[in-house]
Amino acid sequence: MIFAAMQSLYCVITQGKPTTLTLKLGCAFVPLFISVTYLLFPNPVYHQAAYAAITLSVAWKQYTLGKAFPHQSALHKETLYMLKSGVVLEIMAFAIWNLDNLFCEGITAWRARVPVSRSSAFQTDC
Repeated sequence: MIFAAMQSLYCVITQGKPTTLTLKLGCAFVPLFISVTYLLFPNPVYHQAAYAAITLSVAWKQYTLGKAFPHQSALHKETLYMLKSGVVLEIMAFAIWNLDNLFCEGITAWRARVPVSRSSAFQTDC
C-alpha cells in the first residue's frame, strides 16, 4: 500500500515537469524507510499514519493540479470533476480501510453467526 501510494504521489508530483535523480531517489527512499521502520517497530497506527500522509498528499496535489487547469479550456469542467472525484474516492477508501481495521473482529464474528453458504469468497479473515 505504501509503495503504490508513493507511486501515485510520484506521478502527480512530476506531472508536466522533468524528473530529477534526487526526486526519484527520494520517492524510492520514503516507502523503503517506512517499511523498514515498520518492520522494526510494528505499530499499525504508524503504518496507517504514513499511508494517510502519502494519500492526503496525493489528494492535495491532484486538487491543486485541477485548480491550475486553464479555466477557458473546454476540458476544464470535466477535468476538475474527475480530479475532485479522485480526491473524494481516495479519502473514502482510506476511511473505509480504517473502519475495516476498527471493526474487523466484530464483522468476522458476525459473519460466523450468519447462516450463508460457505463459498470460498467467505473464507477469508482480516
